[in-house]
Amino acid sequence: MKTFKQLIIEFWLPFSVAFIWTFINFYNEHYSTLSFIKIINIFGPSFFLASWLSGQYFRVTRQAKVESNFEKIESRANKILTSLEQRTAAIFNQISGGNSFCFASFSKNYLDENYLSISHQGSYPLYDLTIRVVDLDKFNLHSGNPLQAQDFEQTFSVGTLLPNQINNLCKLTISEQETSKNFNIFFSARNGMFHEQLRLKKINHEWVSALKVDRDKTLLEAVSDKYPRNDDGQVEW
Repeated sequence: MKTFKQLIIEFWLPFSVAFIWTFINFYNEHYSTLSFIKIINIFGPSFFLASWLSGQYFRVTRQAKVESNFEKIESRANKILTSLEQRTAAIFNQISGGNSFCFASFSKNYLDENYLSISHQGSYPLYDLTIRVVDLDKFNLHSGNPLQAQDFEQTFSVGTLLPNQINNLCKLTISEQETSKNFNIFFSARNGMFHEQLRLKKINHEWVSALKVDRDKTLLEAVSDKYPRNDDGQVEW
């Protein structure tokens, strides 16, 4: 039944065209001279020509529909793949830490004690975070003399640092006579390694800072307005 309906849909137009063309020829001819064979000879070619033309139309229409469906399927597949890639990347970043990092800065607690604090930057947690703080002033003070690592550096195992989290890392002992402190700080986490240059200056009894975090490129640079600069307006790291 479905096939019969499809035949009617596809052949009613060619049949109608052939019938009309045959009727026109039949009307223009003398009834006595237009035999049944002539009618078939007119109707047959007309019907098949109209069928061929309509068949081409249906073929092109179906092909365009198939191509449109393929384009829709391809578009949906691309959207699914893009969504899958994004979700996979999000899961990977959530596990590895993605492009998150942290930095150390100078801070004071409510007792006016000096601290190095660490602040998280990014959307994903930092896992297996280890921080090595090198006091360049102590290192340079004993330059040329044999030193043990513990004399000028400290290593801290932080573990996991969550987004927006700020932790006090260690207490800083600064004498009244000191007017500057210089640290190189090395970070290691599941998502790789990065390092920081932290410079502190005492200006008019106030400590100001400049810091720069690098990992292949500069991730963060923050300089206090009162921090001294050279003649070119640049910080001398």
